[in-house]
Amino acid sequence: MASSTREDAAARLASLRAQIDQAMHERVAPAMSSATATAESAVRDAADTLSGRVRERPLIALAAAVCVGFVVGRFIR
Repeated sequence: MASSTREDAAARLASLRAQIDQAMHERVAPAMSSATATAESAVRDAADTLSGRVRERPLIALAAAVCVGFVVGRFIR
């Protein structure tokens, strides 16, 4: 009796694992791929914008970098 209950539970668990694996491949992986592509595009756009601003005003960019470095240095101590 206990043996058949264990076997039933093991079979149900195996079935659930297979269903989860299938759902991951059919739904989650494509959604993650799309989200990754969107995030990469946003990061590239932000980097391009920042690069353009640094080229337009290099002294301001340098001053901002020095300030950020100073603040981060204070927090680390």
